[in-house]
Amino acid sequence: MIATGYDHGRAVDGNGPPGAVRLRQPEDIPAIRALMARAYPQPHGPEAVWSEATLLAHLRVFPEGQFVTVTPAGSITGSASSLRIDSGLALAPHTWSDITGGGQLSTHDPRGDALYGVNIVVEPACHGMGYARLLYEARIRLARQLGCQCMVAGARIPGYHRWADRMTPKDYVEAVIRGELFDPTLSKQLKIGFQVQCVLQDYAPDPETLGHAALIVLPVEPDHAL
Repeated sequence: MIATGYDHGRAVDGNGPPGAVRLRQPEDIPAIRALMARAYPQPHGPEAVWSEATLLAHLRVFPEGQFVTVTPAGSITGSASSLRIDSGLALAPHTWSDITGGGQLSTHDPRGDALYGVNIVVEPACHGMGYARLLYEARIRLARQLGCQCMVAGARIPGYHRWADRMTPKDYVEAVIRGELFDPTLSKQLKIGFQVQCVLQDYAPDPETLGHAALIVLPVEPDHAL
């Protein structure tokens, strides 16, 4: 089994990426903000790069739900933010701002039975190396430890803007599910085991997704195998 969010600093064995996943620390924030700037260049706006205050708020509200991936030398290659919330709210139609309290995690419920994926970002030069997978595995293990019933997220569909003049967001997502189209984010989440519940219209401003997202869910059980 590969390293998880609780194997701080231990190198990954086998065919995983070079490094590990650990809990985020305050001193990681400048590197995370620089990573986000590289991951979300124009036409993404400056709001795509979270402020230091926002990242510190995540650590105050739910420190165990915030992860980074690092190389053996300690360089940060990815970051993930999460919160807990009632599954009834998580699985109902919503916007990113409403479900995350405008990104401040003010909606976090310590008794929530769903672990909600607020954001995952990976260094562009490290795409395809498995760092996102490490972050998802860390989240799944955390959800299991907390006794959550499921993991939920609004999945970006960054490939949609290339097809928007030919199909609706729903048609695009269904084509990705069938394997007829590859989406850089959703296709990988489906491979992990997430299932699409519906399309969230006007989920969050995003020039690549045109604001839309796929509501995805992964049941979490004690014997769930990654």
